[in-house]
Amino acid sequence: MNISIQMMLSLSVILVSWLLLLDPSIAQSYSQQDASDDYSSSQLKAAAKDLVTDKLPGQPAAVSFNHYAGYVTVNKTNGRSLFYWFFESSTSPQQKPLLLWLNGGPGCSSVGYGASQEIGPFLIDGNGSGLAINPYSWNI
Repeated sequence: MNISIQMMLSLSVILVSWLLLLDPSIAQSYSQQDASDDYSSSQLKAAAKDLVTDKLPGQPAAVSFNHYAGYVTVNKTNGRSLFYWFFESSTSPQQKPLLLWLNGGPGCSSVGYGASQEIGPFLIDGNGSGLAINPYSWNI
């Protein structure tokens, strides 16, 4: 197997493991919201408050932004939901535009690779034991 593919697979497994170690019931603790529901601004803020991820394992202490994770229901009848991980801008988040990034192609995860090795605010450090700030992150 190509060494870069092995490295990418290893990093993806490490990131997913960290996320699952946050709390065994983490996926069950998020309330699901129907994308077609009409929410007031205060309801969205209240829901977002519940979804704040305070600190990931190995996350650097000096982080100047909030990040949120949860599920958005896209098909209530069939129980289909999409996972999201949102990073606020580290400067003036109320004035910055919202950007949606999705990796494409088979085997290219938006979270396992895109968010953790390309444009996300954290990079997995060289020995795989922690996270480092990504100086090229798109949330700057």
